[in-house]
Amino acid sequence: MVGTPDIQFTALGGGASIGASAHLVRIGGTSVLVDCGINPNVSPVVTFDHLCKRTRASGLVASLTDVSAVVLTHAHTDHVGLLPALFRRFREEDKRVPPFYASDSTRGLLPLVFENIMKFSSEVPYGEPDIATTLQHVRPPEEDGSIDWFYRDLGRLCLHPTSHLLGSTMVELEVEGRTVIHTGDLQLRETPTLNAARVPSTTPDLLIVDGTYAGSAPGRELRGWERTRQELFALLDQIVERRAVVLLPSFALGRTQDILALVLEYAESRSDADYYVYLDGQSSVVTQSIYPRFARELSQRYLELVARHRWRIKSVDRDIDLSRLIDTEIAGYPAVVIASSGMLLPDSASRRWAEALMRHQNNVLAFTGYVPEDVLEEVFDRNALGAVPGHSAWRQLGCSSHASISDTEDLVQRLGPGAVAVVHCGSGDLQARGSLLDGLARHDVWANVAHEGSVLTVSNKGAMVNGY
Repeated sequence: MVGTPDIQFTALGGGASIGASAHLVRIGGTSVLVDCGINPNVSPVVTFDHLCKRTRASGLVASLTDVSAVVLTHAHTDHVGLLPALFRRFREEDKRVPPFYASDSTRGLLPLVFENIMKFSSEVPYGEPDIATTLQHVRPPEEDGSIDWFYRDLGRLCLHPTSHLLGSTMVELEVEGRTVIHTGDLQLRETPTLNAARVPSTTPDLLIVDGTYAGSAPGRELRGWERTRQELFALLDQIVERRAVVLLPSFALGRTQDILALVLEYAESRSDADYYVYLDGQSSVVTQSIYPRFARELSQRYLELVARHRWRIKSVDRDIDLSRLIDTEIAGYPAVVIASSGMLLPDSASRRWAEALMRHQNNVLAFTGYVPEDVLEEVFDRNALGAVPGHSAWRQLGCSSHASISDTEDLVQRLGPGAVAVVHCGSGDLQARGSLLDGLARHDVWANVAHEGSVLTVSNKGAMVNGY
């Protein structure tokens, strides 16, 4: 179409890496920042400084204060953790704060996210007053996902729900006949707690897609929820028969509730599955206090399971003596414990449970998400839990809230974009046979990994990448 503006896109963070996701899109006079997260391995102060420098270097805007709007895809810290710092920068430098948008449940989860960052991170570039004013400024879309944008001449914004996390969305931006769709961290299929994603019908000029599993590598094949269900059910069979306890360290937001749903499903499959499910740490807070507020976004299956088995679910107070609880209430009976953190961080609820349970040979520890090698080495090779000699009953369940390569390829073919930018790329060979780029090339789709420090321009003549 002659006379339509170019699309320009850069990953300020979270492009060819995972962490500090911040993606800037410019179409004509409209610039939208999608996400503003921390890098868990780098100081938030340093991460925010890198974000500001890359913004200026990209040339898409003079500074962060020039963006037309900020949109959040979901409430994980690597996508939203620096939002109060961004708000503070706007107030300090420009006094004009552009609109911040997120789904209603993402907005509802932000207080918990910021609380955890302030608790566990050092050198945070914002304070409690910044958090309070930021939360007041975030606006949800209309019921259909459309955004009542004050600046209608800047284009159209719409959020479409996905099943990656409670409140997660795809972002659709249309300006002067040019359209960009950003998938955010993507899961398309139904999960134990959420309905399948609602994919927009628009054909975008540029599709920015989650590349968590874009690389091809041995052992990196993604296992779906059905296989996770089978593995967990087999494990619970052993727990019931041995009258043992299984500890499932889980991320408090999303993973805990998915695992809880499967544990309750199992209880319905066996009449003799007479056990309690103990929730501890933030796993309990999110499940019991936050999820019920957003029941309309949860699957009917999950809501019915929780309602029927509410009597099984027990929240554990941090002040309770776990050894005494285990000896007086749990010992001799099967039980399931779901506790945060998912990586057994020191002083976390899951770590306290692990130290108490692994002193008994019969009990089992099963991780439900990613665990770094150094944590596995500390816990099992150096026996930081004080497990009884010879104790080896631990497992890794294959859970993921991201789309597989084949599902992502199907989405690309369904949308038929003019160009694809792959972001949020984890490990693996992104160029190898079986990778996402390899599959898209076979379908004759132009695709490129959005490396930090590069600008992708999509014009009427095609796509081009320049460095900065």
